[in-house]
Amino acid sequence: MSKDNRDNITKKDLSKIINSKYGIPALFAEKFIDNFISIINSSLIRNKILKIKGFGTFKLVQKKERRGRNPKNNDLYLIKKRNVVTFKSSNILKDKINKF
Repeated sequence: MSKDNRDNITKKDLSKIINSKYGIPALFAEKFIDNFISIINSSLIRNKILKIKGFGTFKLVQKKERRGRNPKNNDLYLIKKRNVVTFKSSNILKDKINKF
């Protein structure tokens, strides 16, 4: 896993796990992960939603333009409309997580 303070996992970490668990060459595992992420991205752009059974649902949501405030100096500014990705875990994943 990553050596920073958080428990993030990198693509390189994933490829090492796939390599050690299944004997797949690390370079092939990295390409697989890159392609998998690319499929998720293109599916979200095309369909605005991606459901992975037993895992959860990714959804592309457009946030409206709004006014924001800088908490340091209280200056007001305009936050432009933008797309964000939301994730809702499936009940199967929730159940697995809550067993611990």
